Amino acid sequence: MEVLKSCVLLNYSARQLSAVREISTLREGAKVEKKGVVLFNPKKLNPFQRLKREMFTCARKYGTKLDALGAWLVPLDRADAADEEFKRLVQQYEDAAVAFCAEYRDLVDAQCIAHPLDAEDIRGAAPVETAVREVLRASCVLYQLPEEIRETGLERELDSLPGQVASEMAQDLRDSLGSGHRYTRDTLNVIRRVAKKAGSFGFLHPSLAAVPGLVDGLLSRLPPDGPYRGEEALNIGVVIAFLQDPVRLLAEGENLGEDLFVKPTDLLPDQEGPESAVPSAPGEAVVVSLADMASSAESVERVSPDEDVESWF
Repeated sequence: MEVLKSCVLLNYSARQLSAVREISTLREGAKVEKKGVVLFNPKKLNPFQRLKREMFTCARKYGTKLDALGAWLVPLDRADAADEEFKRLVQQYEDAAVAFCAEYRDLVDAQCIAHPLDAEDIRGAAPVETAVREVLRASCVLYQLPEEIRETGLERELDSLPGQVASEMAQDLRDSLGSGHRYTRDTLNVIRRVAKKAGSFGFLHPSLAAVPGLVDGLLSRLPPDGPYRGEEALNIGVVIAFLQDPVRLLAEGENLGEDLFVKPTDLLPDQEGPESAVPSAPGEAVVVSLADMASSAESVERVSPDEDVESWF
């Protein structure tokens, strides 16, 4: 249970409101008919859905999910940063709730005007403002478990955390970057973010601890403001491909160094065959997909962009 001594647990909630209510109507023949009525424009709930997604992204940025406890495990040295970011998101959620409740009755009235045949049902199904405010709540708590806890199987779940962290990093990259795009400073910011998470969980596995050094090696090869072409673009793609492969990351990350990166000699045409690499036109940015990258650096194992990297589990 040493892992738990190095982390705090994070729980958050962002309660949502539905714009649709189900009502029951008694028809002829004593038949009960159920139908849904829309109380207000559902788009008015978009800010709450967006903030809930941001909370999940924030939790994944700082921690890894510990299903046995229904919480996110956050390293101690990142707990303050996670707390600050969640405080900001919770406050934004509360501010959005206050603004929504202030116009809630007008939204219901507008829906009744737009659908006069359902107006009576809409008004009857719409909850009062105080009930709406009670639903739209957000909260977050960070805490540590007591030293003496009674558990069964938690150690096994803790043993699987390195693979889970690596899988979350891969998913974050896929969600944020996709495949086959132009690499920009935003791309590097995503890679830095993933590397920071890996480093914070370095106590779980030496390969995770090695990721920040790998990313520093990449950044040292790049101009600070771009553009990223040729060898530079290929090296960005190589690192992304490596970080998107959880199994390979944990198996090889501890021992990888300069060997991962593409060298200028890797870009030379194959003198044994008629085919050769076609250089890009001067000033033209290179669009690199993982498939293109696979044929450009033979010394590095590749991952197809169309092949989902399987979860560690």
